[in-house]
This record gives sequence, C-alpha cells and structure tokens, in this order.
Amino acid sequence: MQDYTNYDDDLMMRARTSGEYDKVMQALKEKWGDGCPYCKLSEKYIVKELEGWVLTSNLFPYINNHLVIIPKQHKQSFGDITTKDWEAVRQLIYIGIKSLQRVFNVKDVNVLYRQGKNSQASLKHIHIHLLPIEEDLIEWKCKQVTISPKENSEKLKAEVNSIKFIQRVEDRIKIE
Repeated sequence: MQDYTNYDDDLMMRARTSGEYDKVMQALKEKWGDGCPYCKLSEKYIVKELEGWVLTSNLFPYINNHLVIIPKQHKQSFGDITTKDWEAVRQLIYIGIKSLQRVFNVKDVNVLYRQGKNSQASLKHIHIHLLPIEEDLIEWKCKQVTISPKENSEKLKAEVNSIKFIQRVEDRIKIE
C-alpha cells in the first residue's frame, strides 16, 4: 500500500495525472492536521529566496518546469502581504521567468494566482504559479457577458469608495 506522506519523485511527477494528488493531500491532512505542506517545504526544492519569499519547484506539477512563489511564513491572501512582500514577489516572478527561458528555452509563461473556495486552489497558503505555456494546459472558455464594462466599473467604484468597505479593509491594506 502506498504511503502518500512519504512521496518520492515518481509520485510527485504522476500525482496530478494519476488521480493520486487528492490522496496525497488527504494523507498529509491526516498526518499534520491543519499543518501546511508549504510551511514544511524542504530547502532542496527552493530555487531562490528573497525577503522571506521563495521561488520553488511545484512538488506536484501541472506541467514540466512548473514553479511557485510562496511566503515562508504562512499567509493566506494578498491582503496579508506588505509592500516589501510585493517587491520580493515581483523580483521572484522576473527571476523565475528568466531562468525558465534560459535553462529550458521556455518562450512564454502564465502567472496564475487563485483565491476563494471555488478557485480550485488546493492549499490555503498563498502561492503564485509560474506555468510555461503549453497548448491545452489552461483552456479559457469565455462566457456570455451580461454587464457592460462601464456598469461593472461604476458598481465596483461605488463599493470600493463606500465607508463600510473602507472600514472592512483598512486593517488589511492601506487605503490612500
């Protein structure tokens, strides 16, 4: 019987396509409770570290050369990060893309961040994917638009400028 908490290269490389990824996540949850795999990331996977953030290989990649950028300290959303964090993320995105281009001849890269219950993000630890573009990896299915860009902007602007909204977010971000 497979021990999904002691994963090896073979399991990491096949987990997404074999259906075993969910078994790994369940086994880790049983082993660590609410413990976070990203908080326990081994140094051997880290490509570069800046200001408490790391550029690392995704342990269960969607595609060859799949990288992620994560904070070493557990953070759950963009609201938890500082201006200093943003600068580290910006630099790591650049370093990740340039290294993928030089080492693996990657031409183009998707930078992907997902947040929310239905976003299909499997971990609550903030992570930003660097995914070399390959046909059919990410398939966009556009939907019928029922709200104009102008109406969309007007409604969002009214919310963002409301006192109630500002009070809800002011402890998370600096509103100027």
